[in-house]
Amino acid sequence: MDSVSHNANVAGDVIQRLHSALKELLPAMVADGGGAEFVSYNDGVATFKLLGTCDFCPSRQLSAMALKQGIEDRVPEVADVRVLFPAFSQRGALAAPP
Repeated sequence: MDSVSHNANVAGDVIQRLHSALKELLPAMVADGGGAEFVSYNDGVATFKLLGTCDFCPSRQLSAMALKQGIEDRVPEVADVRVLFPAFSQRGALAAPP
């Protein structure tokens, strides 16, 4: 197997684990009327988008931090987790601060 194929397999495994981790974390978010979805995984950075009331909630920073921590705990290969706030991206703020 060449290095490109190996890297693609590794990235595919990480993406699958990111989806599984999100599935574990979603019930708490959905219980409050919110949610999140996987957007991308590139160069060790996983990106998620808040959905529903999580996007508008005054506690959205806490939701973003909990999502970030939950993903990092479950998928330690991820170097960084970014959380997008779609409602605010229309106003120019694209992501939660690190």
